[in-house]
Amino acid sequence: MIKKTVFIIIYLSVVLFSINGFTAPSERAIQDLYQDAKKEGKLLWQVLGSASNWKVVVDAFEAKYPGIKVTAFSAVSSRMPARIITEAAARKLSVDVGICSGVDEMLPLLERDLLDSYDWAKISDLNPEDILFDNRLILYHDNPMIWVYNPKLVLKKDLPRSWEELLDPKWKGNKLSVRTNGNNLAGLFPAWQKNPQKVIHYLEQLRKQDIMPAPSGVVAFSRVASGETPIGLVRSTLVPIFKKRGTSLQLCPIGPAVASPFALYTPKTKGIQHPNAAKLFIGWATTKEAMEALVSTGRGFATPCDASPVAQLLCENGIELIRICKTIEEIKQFREFINEADRAMGWSIN
Repeated sequence: MIKKTVFIIIYLSVVLFSINGFTAPSERAIQDLYQDAKKEGKLLWQVLGSASNWKVVVDAFEAKYPGIKVTAFSAVSSRMPARIITEAAARKLSVDVGICSGVDEMLPLLERDLLDSYDWAKISDLNPEDILFDNRLILYHDNPMIWVYNPKLVLKKDLPRSWEELLDPKWKGNKLSVRTNGNNLAGLFPAWQKNPQKVIHYLEQLRKQDIMPAPSGVVAFSRVASGETPIGLVRSTLVPIFKKRGTSLQLCPIGPAVASPFALYTPKTKGIQHPNAAKLFIGWATTKEAMEALVSTGRGFATPCDASPVAQLLCENGIELIRICKTIEEIKQFREFINEADRAMGWSIN
């Protein structure tokens, strides 16, 4: 009877730790890494936008692991690969952990094998599906492009409910505000993969709608909020952030929401100043307490429905999330799509 009970306990433990591919992290491994990280005492974290926006995440990590000071600094993530390539050659890196605003940005570093790979299962219960490119990129949050509208200018019954309905003549003449960058048209990428010619023809027709160009997603959002344009294409994380400021914008039920997800990474250890602190931070970053801190900034995963305010918005509007660029080949396809979309729309090639 005792043997049978012991067997059941062991069996249940194995089952619980192996559901969905998860394994139990080693508390000993975490504590060993923490002790090594404390000896380094610091962490240099490249973030997006103002560093002050990430203070709640920094504070949560420092509270969890006293003795490690996080210095968050703002940098345009698309410029980080060139910076890291240069610094890696000099063997002195100025970043321990970075955030990319799309895994496709990391292609130069992936091709040069300049991103560190680590067995994250030892220190984290990360979902294996959130770890890409042989443990080199760890998904951190989603920020797909979505269509929003001003309910003071557009009745719900009149909303466009598909990309095709945006070609209706009633949306012609500065009625749609879009940032002039093919990357923002990622929602069409899955269709382009199936039939490039059809999508390019569609974009050539969309161009004839006389879209109001925007230099940034924030400008596009502000134009819709102010009533300058009734509909705009914006980053999803802008919606909950601006809703807190009293804007009444709503989502158009145009799907899917497609995104090259934001991810965390650490460069190869040669020249990196705080390698142990970097691993500890990334291992912690998608824990429950870390995600709670991240969601409080308006960010987070866009699936499942209760993952974040963005996830809730997508679910409420029946919009599916599709993550792209999970392979080198798909990254290259996406870059080709961006260039073709830029040409079709008459925008400058990036």
